Amino acid sequence: PEPIGQAQGLGNAALSALIRVIELAQAELLALKARMLVRQEGVDDAAQCAEEAVNLASGDRGQTGEMAA
Repeated sequence: PEPIGQAQGLGNAALSALIRVIELAQAELLALKARMLVRQEGVDDAAQCAEEAVNLASGDRGQTGEMAA
């Protein structure tokens, strides 16, 4: 393989990993927001945040996935 092709492949992998990290961070924040809304009796809004968090964290079996679920 050509060095340029290898570099592009690594760049794409790094970009994909970064996007996944961002999605997981968003999921964590949405899960936290959902908890806060429940405490403030905003149950409908909390449910929406929790659902979005689970969608973003789908497939994650770590702490983020547990937090979102």
